[in-house]
Amino acid sequence: MVYQRNQFDTEKILRSLAAVGATLVAASDAKALKFTVDQTISITNGITSAPFVLSLPGINGLTVQAVYSGSNGATAGVVQIHSVKGGQLSARSYAQVQSAVRTGFFDAASGAPGVRWNSFGQNSLYLGTLGGVRKGFRTVRTVVSQASFSTSNGGKTFSNIYSTKVLHYTSFAFATTYSNKYFPFRFKDSTQSNRWTYGWIEASLIQQTNPENVAVQIIRYAYEPNGQQIAMGDWPSDAIPEPASAGMMAIGAMILGAKGIRRWKAKQQSTCQPSTDAAGT
Repeated sequence: MVYQRNQFDTEKILRSLAAVGATLVAASDAKALKFTVDQTISITNGITSAPFVLSLPGINGLTVQAVYSGSNGATAGVVQIHSVKGGQLSARSYAQVQSAVRTGFFDAASGAPGVRWNSFGQNSLYLGTLGGVRKGFRTVRTVVSQASFSTSNGGKTFSNIYSTKVLHYTSFAFATTYSNKYFPFRFKDSTQSNRWTYGWIEASLIQQTNPENVAVQIIRYAYEPNGQQIAMGDWPSDAIPEPASAGMMAIGAMILGAKGIRRWKAKQQSTCQPSTDAAGT
């Protein structure tokens, strides 16, 4: 006996399922994009590590970098999130972080999981400090002393001036350590007509024994490509559902409806009936 099978309706279901699958993938692509980093940006004995550039669409973005300067006995060092345009540091508002002004430095503001950009009060700047040398600036200051006295020698007054140099520390009280803080950012996506796109960076400040060293671990970051304000710590699942056979049939049922399924079953039963071959067997 030869069994004949009509493939038309089955293929139609599969084509419909493929369309649904494409829709599911597109919906998944619309979720927040996420990146695991695990890179440390540091200043160690005056030596700065390589910067880390966030992978963002378009020409506007952000970098995390260590900045250190030392001249004439003065030293300063910080690790900052800084805006970038076309691969170059920029002081314009093409990319921003939430910041708090403190004694000449702009600390990056951190937020708890679930908090969004607007919750920070829009105190946004093109840079934000994640950590710094805890002694702050070290400067050589000149102290001038003057002693005056008079003599009866012609009624003239003579002055002796003494100068000395002292080492002066201006402490900015940088934090010594913190763990898994979220720092919000946004950038103008040039691939989407410069639409503001929102994200966050998760970082930890590593404890240092030398107060003139600093190390910030960039753990991961994410951003929402559709222009919505992403919540701090929002980390979508990696899994994209791939329906099994039963799941595919369930989706097919939703596509065709109850009547369509009944018609499909009836045709399957009628086309799968045994028939005789040319020999009559």
